[in-house]
Amino acid sequence: MAPDSLAPDSLDPVRDVLDMSKAEFRPRERNGVPVPGLAWLPLDFDEAKGSGLYLVRFAPGASSLPHEHVFGEAFIVSREC
Repeated sequence: MAPDSLAPDSLDPVRDVLDMSKAEFRPRERNGVPVPGLAWLPLDFDEAKGSGLYLVRFAPGASSLPHEHVFGEAFIVSREC
């Protein structure tokens, strides 16, 4: 048996659990214009800096616009979001 400090509910005060069936994705915009088929969900995003961690949802047939990054970009592709 796990010690109390590792019990499943012991981290609840310090973590966020996201129910993807209820998540409210935002329309993705480029220069104020919505990008067809793209939506995003900020997870840890700094609006002032314009950077952070977020999920992007692509509708079938949608694609990202060409762009460059000063730093890297990391992403996960999932069919479940």
